[in-house]
Amino acid sequence: MITFGMVGVLKGIADRGETPGGGGPAKDNAAKDNREPHRALKSAYREGKVTKEHFTNFKTKKTPEESDSGTAAKLFDMGFPKRDIAKIVESGSNFADHKFTVGEKLYKFTGNGYVPNPNNAYFLDKKGLEDTMGKFGKSDGTWDNWGVKNHLALPCSNLANSIAEYPVKSESTGLSSSINPATENYFVDGADGTLGLPGGGTQLTPGLGTVGNGTPYTP
Repeated sequence: MITFGMVGVLKGIADRGETPGGGGPAKDNAAKDNREPHRALKSAYREGKVTKEHFTNFKTKKTPEESDSGTAAKLFDMGFPKRDIAKIVESGSNFADHKFTVGEKLYKFTGNGYVPNPNNAYFLDKKGLEDTMGKFGKSDGTWDNWGVKNHLALPCSNLANSIAEYPVKSESTGLSSSINPATENYFVDGADGTLGLPGGGTQLTPGLGTVGNGTPYTP
């Protein structure tokens, strides 16, 4: 038997578009709404409609390692200033020595043809580039820049729609590391939230002054 009180409860459930037990359209719509902000960001990013003003508070997520102090000392010996060393250590895990040879080519995903300064801590070698293109490249020679951004945990408004190539100009022993996950806040087209970047790619860090100026590169 349904009492007057139960009728009121059932009417309230019906007004919300739910079914008894918690399922129904209202729950589905809420889940859909939670996906919309990332969808708006992804669309704007792929269309090149974002700038650094759309992002704030980029943070890497690192589990401290016993080797971190040794990595920091190595980076100092490689010429990096103290203000940058902590960021580099935070950006990666499982740091290991990596030899760079004269004439070797290094690569960076960039935005709209921009070629960053070669005195930089984050590069891919040919193998890393081919691995990334193997995951996100398309048959027409372009690539999914959103996938690249997530795989390399690229910060802020790096659109990852172009590539720069750099020559190694002096032999050195630098570092390789696995790229750590990161998060950043965004506000795009009226949608805001926190984006998680899984990372997982491999980055290379040559010594300062060992890499020549870059040029635009087409794979």
